[in-house]
Amino acid sequence: MLAPGAAVLRLFNVYGPGQTGPYAGVVSKFIERAKRVLLPVIYGDGTQTRDFIHVADVARFVEVVLDRGAAGIYNVGTSRAVSIRELAAVVMRLAGLSSEPLYGPPRPGDIKHSAAVSKARALGWQPQMPLEEGLRRLWTLTSSLR
Repeated sequence: MLAPGAAVLRLFNVYGPGQTGPYAGVVSKFIERAKRVLLPVIYGDGTQTRDFIHVADVARFVEVVLDRGAAGIYNVGTSRAVSIRELAAVVMRLAGLSSEPLYGPPRPGDIKHSAAVSKARALGWQPQMPLEEGLRRLWTLTSSLR
């Protein structure tokens, strides 16, 4: 049971600056490989979907929850399912890679589809960062850090 007045935020696939190492998500892994002029590796057929949300949108939602004293359980995502193939295509386009991604065997236990169904919008919040723009910003930022 949730304590009265408490808010729980269930974050979907958050991406943005600073994600590195073993806990980095697929976005960071694809960009790290592309920076080394390596093709992204997709495990499975690439039709699996995820709901990618930029960390700036998550931060804005946290502000909304705090400002309004909102309570309850909130899924924080864009509600847009993006295939891993589509994600790879955008990263490859940003990197100027013109081949096909590499494919590996599916990972055991990997879920096929994931997208937020969120009541977060009831608080007046909307995600602002389109995926391609967020990826472009991340690509540019990581390029300037090299």
